[in-house]
Amino acid sequence: MRLIEAKEIPLSDIIPCTLIIEREDLGEINNITGDIFTPIIVRPSKEQLDKYERITGLRRFKKAEKDKKNTILCSIYEMTDEEAILVHAKENLQRKNLNLIEEAREYENMEKRLSEIREKKVTQEELAKILTGAGKKTSQEDISNKKRLLKLAKPVQNYLALNKLGMYNALLLLQIKDDNLQTEIAEEAIANNYTTEKLKARIDKLKEQLEYDEAVGQYRFRKNGSFYKPSPEIIQPPTKIKLVSQEPYCSRIVELIYEGYKYQRDNCEKCPTCPIQDLCSKFTKYHDLLERKKLKEPAQKIN
Repeated sequence: MRLIEAKEIPLSDIIPCTLIIEREDLGEINNITGDIFTPIIVRPSKEQLDKYERITGLRRFKKAEKDKKNTILCSIYEMTDEEAILVHAKENLQRKNLNLIEEAREYENMEKRLSEIREKKVTQEELAKILTGAGKKTSQEDISNKKRLLKLAKPVQNYLALNKLGMYNALLLLQIKDDNLQTEIAEEAIANNYTTEKLKARIDKLKEQLEYDEAVGQYRFRKNGSFYKPSPEIIQPPTKIKLVSQEPYCSRIVELIYEGYKYQRDNCEKCPTCPIQDLCSKFTKYHDLLERKKLKEPAQKIN
């Protein structure tokens, strides 16, 4: 990637880059102050002569439009398609107000576009390494979990985007394959502030209820006035949820999580689909390490 020059460019000469997905929620662009003077990043368009593709700076661009500006300060770079995707991702994925659905779409788009550019499938493991190298530390498990959120019903995705629903509750809802029923249980979980444990129990109870409904030929009623009869088979066993510990580690947080693990170890029923199964295994190793070495601080990395 090479900087060509920095200069004011007419807004009419700047076009979106088709390789990337630009954010839908622009926030309150009236609050942009000093950032408006930071150059946006563009590259010369390969398709349209004398036009520039916008790589970063959508909010600053929209702010300039709203203020009826004719030009905006740009840093013009010569960059490949792959470099354009990574530059955009580095800025977009580090936004403070990035929601889970936007993040999932960014991962999906990167995986698709990079695979097209390289003419071979880019794996989630490779994508995690690419992103980490670009300054966004992530893992294959994190990418996998977040991409699965895009399989949720659209209303449930909206609840996630509005931060009304947590990630692990959303992953549990993926067991329910009927969109109407999935949305109904999501709304119930939000209204009653269900924990992951309570939501899992509710889904188990729902499956029993559907089995009874099927046996007696009973239909369920939906608020919009339509009747439907979901089969018990629409509730599938959950895909194993992988919990990921991100660095840097805080000793106090690790201690608190270990306290939770000890309670779970002594009181749980050893469910085969336990969502913190990996965590239990991880902290068993951690506890053994402390006992052997008599450490006062947690290890820097727990495998």
